[in-house]
Amino acid sequence: MTVLLNADVNGDGSTSLASTGIEYALISVYTEGDLTEHPWHQPPDRLLRCGWLAFGFRSSDVGGSPVDYWLPPIWFDYQTQLWLPEPSTNPGGSAFSLMIDQVRWHFQGAGTGNIYIVGP
Repeated sequence: MTVLLNADVNGDGSTSLASTGIEYALISVYTEGDLTEHPWHQPPDRLLRCGWLAFGFRSSDVGGSPVDYWLPPIWFDYQTQLWLPEPSTNPGGSAFSLMIDQVRWHFQGAGTGNIYIVGP
């Protein structure tokens, strides 16, 4: 496995990744923004409106010019969160990797955290 990104981040940002595959991502929220909420009926590490990340792939398949295509956002639902592609293994039992080559994120307000992404 290869670490594709290990970055302390805040606000809005994006970066290209050295690979076109991802096996998992770890998100750690260090500081919550002012609009982040903790639902009263949930565990204390549960978050609402904290931020998100999204994976993308640049393709020239349609129209010949490079265009960024984005998957739906992965919401930061916990202070420490694991994300895996679904399914996380292929029929042969080895790790499934999602075809991506970039990532973008948003931390609400003054929120900060770490994004750690691993590829094959």
